[in-house]
Amino acid sequence: MSQKIEKVLNNNVVLAFNESDQEMVVMGRGIAFQKHPGDEIEEDKIEKTFVPEGQDVMEHLLSLYRDIDPDILEVATNVIKYAQGVLRARLSNHIYLTLPDHLSYAISRAKEGLDIKSPLTWEIKRFYKIEHEIGLKALELVEKNLNIQLPETEAAAIALHIVNARQDEQDLQVTIKMTEMVQDILNIVSYYYGTTFNED
Repeated sequence: MSQKIEKVLNNNVVLAFNESDQEMVVMGRGIAFQKHPGDEIEEDKIEKTFVPEGQDVMEHLLSLYRDIDPDILEVATNVIKYAQGVLRARLSNHIYLTLPDHLSYAISRAKEGLDIKSPLTWEIKRFYKIEHEIGLKALELVEKNLNIQLPETEAAAIALHIVNARQDEQDLQVTIKMTEMVQDILNIVSYYYGTTFNED
């Protein structure tokens, strides 16, 4: 059954209704190019669909996808696809809100010459090596597609969003606290036994 566009958010994102008459987000490169509400969605262009949970999430999504540069949204989507390929796992749909929002904010700070340090960069490199590598790849994609160089500390921040999306979207602060706690435990054990751990 063909789906019709309810609302165009940008060239790559539209709102539609699924078979259960729930409002859903449909994503795909150029899916809404020169399209209008009521037009049919070309099925071969659909890359991702999801139903936002709750009206507040839908409102945040509408605001986000209306206000953020479509090029940033595209980079964020490509990072998510890359992460899912590397991890061989699906990430929570919520990352389609949190990662574009984070990248947009990070890019704004970079343009203003502000560099906010992440206090957990070292810990994230140690405990979440694969996610940190994905974060580094994200920085490459930002530079290649948006011609903006983000500081390497941003790789750790992006990695945290990915870790969070794998943890069934627990609160990001919980993930941060958990990382800090593991580091503290390792420090205690290392000090007590007077030994240095093999980082690998």
